[in-house]
Amino acid sequence: YMHWLAFNSLVRNRDILDELFLYKVATPAKPNGFWKPVAWDYDDTMRPQKDSAFSSAVLYGCESEWDRQINSSPRLFTRYCMILKRLLTLFLTPEALKRRLTACYAELQQIDPKSDRKRAIEQYRDQLLSRRAKLLNRLRSLATRKQ
Repeated sequence: YMHWLAFNSLVRNRDILDELFLYKVATPAKPNGFWKPVAWDYDDTMRPQKDSAFSSAVLYGCESEWDRQINSSPRLFTRYCMILKRLLTLFLTPEALKRRLTACYAELQQIDPKSDRKRAIEQYRDQLLSRRAKLLNRLRSLATRKQ
């Protein structure tokens, strides 16, 4: 859940509270499996969103009791910040974001070659890179305050 929440904080998606879909992943080693969130309903991330009832420096659009618990519990908040930092520095690097958005653009062009979305994709890329940098700065600031 915290990984999903961290990703939603990056893309500024707050349309999550009433649309959480989960799927079960079972493996031979873990036959009972575990639940993972389904990436769903990210269309709002490409346009400005209204303020949510609750946000913090590194949590965006948090409206559930789970989110409030993460924000108010030092232990959970520290864990969330570690997850967010790892996500941003290892998996959602500027290069990875650019590569994925370039691939999305290529896919969209194959589907509808007459509709050029290059500018919109570039704007979204810039928005994500800016948001990523702000989140990393906020994480550094939070870490400095703790010391």
